[in-house]
Amino acid sequence: MEHRILDSVQDALNNREFQLYLQPKVDMRTRQPVGAEALIRWIHPEMGFISPGQFIPLLEREGLIYKVDQYIWEEACKFLQARRAHGLSQLPVSINLARADFYQKDLLDVLDNLLKKYDLSPKLLHLEVIERAYTDDTDKIFEVLTRLRERGFAIEMDDFGVGASSLSMAAEMPVDVLKLDRSFVCTCVENPKQTKVVQFIIELSKMLGANLIAEGVETQEQADLLCSMGCYYAQGYLYSKPKPAREFLQTSA
Repeated sequence: MEHRILDSVQDALNNREFQLYLQPKVDMRTRQPVGAEALIRWIHPEMGFISPGQFIPLLEREGLIYKVDQYIWEEACKFLQARRAHGLSQLPVSINLARADFYQKDLLDVLDNLLKKYDLSPKLLHLEVIERAYTDDTDKIFEVLTRLRERGFAIEMDDFGVGASSLSMAAEMPVDVLKLDRSFVCTCVENPKQTKVVQFIIELSKMLGANLIAEGVETQEQADLLCSMGCYYAQGYLYSKPKPAREFLQTSA
């Protein structure tokens, strides 16, 4: 199965089998979207839906992730351009950067050229990096993120709180947004100790001057508790599952 997936990647790119999905980030107080995360889905003509959890680790391992990432970044830029063409409000979209992407010599040029091609402000593209990537070759990640931030991109640290070096990384790295890992959200209502940890992370984000987005919010009880503690932004099934870009465009204001 792995070989078949790897052998199909180039054809999938050529035939546009990879599709852009978007999941909104919302203000829990108003339930209105304040942004969206770009997600990738692979619909293979013979194998059908291939889970990102199945093919992304393979692409990372085999050095193919950069090609696919570039494809989905451009799809996100096309979506932002389409919003403008439809007269819709500006809505920042976060795109994911794999660890391997940071070692590509043309990374900054690729992102700059996408902005020029689609006439977009860098403020509309947030760059999302999973927290554990920050612990690999920290100096290199810091250097690249600093240069990207100087260009106007906002930096998001995904899965915050699950890594051993979360606190030091958040303090040292150029980060604009922390994304509270879903493991905290799903247990904070029933577990008083987890609630205290979440409250600490909320206060930490304020001290660092970073916005905080809770991931995986699925119940109104979770949303109410987070808001009561001062976390107002979330992403999760309570508000919307990921949608195909065209559907998202038609349903978002």
